[in-house]
Amino acid sequence: MNFPPRTQKNKIIDTVLACMRSAITKDKVVYVSTPITSGKRYLKYKMSKSKNYIGKQHDRELKRAVITPNIKHARKKINEISGKLHQIQIINPTAIEVNEWTQEDYACFWKGVINNFVDQIVFLNEWQYSNGCSFEFFTAVEKRIPVFSENLEPLSKAEGIGMISDAIQEIKCTGGNTDFLENLLQVLRQNYSMESV
Repeated sequence: MNFPPRTQKNKIIDTVLACMRSAITKDKVVYVSTPITSGKRYLKYKMSKSKNYIGKQHDRELKRAVITPNIKHARKKINEISGKLHQIQIINPTAIEVNEWTQEDYACFWKGVINNFVDQIVFLNEWQYSNGCSFEFFTAVEKRIPVFSENLEPLSKAEGIGMISDAIQEIKCTGGNTDFLENLLQVLRQNYSMESV
């Protein structure tokens, strides 16, 4: 995925966003950012023998070891959060799966959702290992949307930047590609240092 992400699916994304307008019924909307194909589970997967699988065997093993447990965790946490935050509409990104979409398409779509509907974002644990979640953090910082950890504690820009920076080092240790995160982090740091002056 390139930073910033770009999509060729603008028309369909605009259509889905227009449909969402009629589905948003609460005054306050919280988006829950969660790693789906990444996080610590993915790093563990990369370090295991499973990384040598190819084709459908790789897809099956990735789904079993990473995607399914990540989604299960996210849905459990989203249920817990919705029990604590009453009269708030929660957007659950695990509910949408479009086979034809790339990671960049998803990133552009969720950026549109955040820009158009979201008042707060809750970042589930291990979000900083995910290109998509980190881009959602970047979008929240740009839009000055309040962000919170999985435990509903405020998450500052400086904390988020530090978490992404630490994740980059950990991902590099597994031989993973960190180009997207490094480019995002550079822009975040530039913008944050300019704000601090």
